[in-house]
Amino acid sequence: MALVLFTQTEFETYINKKIKIDDYTRAEEYARRLIHEYCGKEFTQATYIEEEHDADTRYIQLNHFPVISISSVTTGFWDDDIQSEIIDQKYYKARSWGIEIKKAYSADFYKVTYIGGESPIPQPIKEVALGIGKDLVLEKDVPEPQVTSISSEGISYTFRTADWKEGKPTRNDEWNAILNLFATNKPSARIY
Repeated sequence: MALVLFTQTEFETYINKKIKIDDYTRAEEYARRLIHEYCGKEFTQATYIEEEHDADTRYIQLNHFPVISISSVTTGFWDDDIQSEIIDQKYYKARSWGIEIKKAYSADFYKVTYIGGESPIPQPIKEVALGIGKDLVLEKDVPEPQVTSISSEGISYTFRTADWKEGKPTRNDEWNAILNLFATNKPSARIY
């Protein structure tokens, strides 16, 4: 289990209200999942185990980065009678995004145990997570959005009218802008 983006005490202080542990857990897990899906990476550091089923590859991109350290890399086989092999550290190189295998191995898959994710959690990410959790717990209603476009200095921007208040972008637009700074891929969804 990954570490949390914010504690219950931090969350209660942020929303200025005492809440049940179930509400806190739901808010934190929802915010963490949404931010992870949006940005394409974890913002909590933990130990992970992943398998790469393309054993012919030299590069294994891991899902929780940056990769802090590699604990072990082993080969694996679908046939239980064949012994797995622990790969010596001199035959792979840790990268911030995963590992590079330096020697070809006869295997069906690789199994990588590593520590990945950010630490400490960037403060802008924590603020967005707290805001997402607050909206979930306090069940804020969002009006049905409609698309609106504006242009400024030759650049077109598209917003949803639900994201506008008094002619200015709301908190959701700010959250999207913050998360875009940390995103490792082009986000496929927006935070509403």
